[in-house]
Formats: sequence, C-alpha cells, structure tokens
Amino acid sequence: MKLLKSFIVVLFLLNVFALAVQSDAAIFRITSAKLYFTKGNNRLIINGKIAIGSIDLTANDLTIQVGSYSLTVEAGSFSKSGKKYIISDELLAMGFPKIILDLKAKTFSVTASGIDLSGTENPVNISITIGDSYSECATLNMKKFKKRCFMAV
Repeated sequence: MKLLKSFIVVLFLLNVFALAVQSDAAIFRITSAKLYFTKGNNRLIINGKIAIGSIDLTANDLTIQVGSYSLTVEAGSFSKSGKKYIISDELLAMGFPKIILDLKAKTFSVTASGIDLSGTENPVNISITIGDSYSECATLNMKKFKKRCFMAV
C-alpha cells in the first residue's frame, strides 16, 4: 500500500494561527487545515482527499479528532446521495459540524464552529476513524500570525 506524503503550508490572516501540514496516510490525506482561536467561537476547516474506493457510513461510525477536540458521528447519521455522504440536517440543527465525503471526487471536508479547542497544543494531531479503520492523517505545526487591518483613506 502506497503511503502518501505531502507538505502544505496554509496561511491565513483572518485570525491568529496558520498551520504547516505534514501528512502520511493510506486512506485520508489532508490538503488544507485551518484552526481559528476566537473567544467564544473556535472554528476548524479541514479539506482532503480520500484514497479508498468505497466506504459505508450508513453502517459505520465516523470519529474525527483534532487535538483535544473529538467528535463521533454514529452510523446512519449521514444522508447518501449517489456517491456523496452529507451529515443529516437534524444533526446540523443540533450543532454538529458540516461533514461531506464525496466518494466520486474522492474528497472530504469538515467545517465546525463554536467548538472547544481550548486544550489543543502544538503540534496538533488529526485522526479519522471509520468503523474499525483508524487513520492518523496529519500532524500540524501551528505558527502564530497577527491579524492585519487596513483602513481606507
């Protein structure tokens, strides 16, 4: 099984941290990751590639761990449309993050806000588990950046 390696630097000026990504994984590969540490509204955005042919989220739990933050979505909580899995509207209404797995395009995305990232330390490990398949797909080294504001004259 071929292991994928990638090195990606993600910079953003909206908040405080940018992440450098080093990824080794056979199933998932992070292509970009952002963590926003804002008082009262921590957020994360993760995008990546899926290197497997098919998975069944109607029969398997999905667990995502980012540093101190962990979330398990129970089997059957995703709606399936063709080759795309999207977290159900009921869970979105309860505050679950938006999770999309597109098996045709072989991509995934996770967007969460209002989450507790308070215990997250550098480096940040990201892992994804589907059923019994565990994949540690990235280790992130956070770099602090200052927010820049410009005023029009």
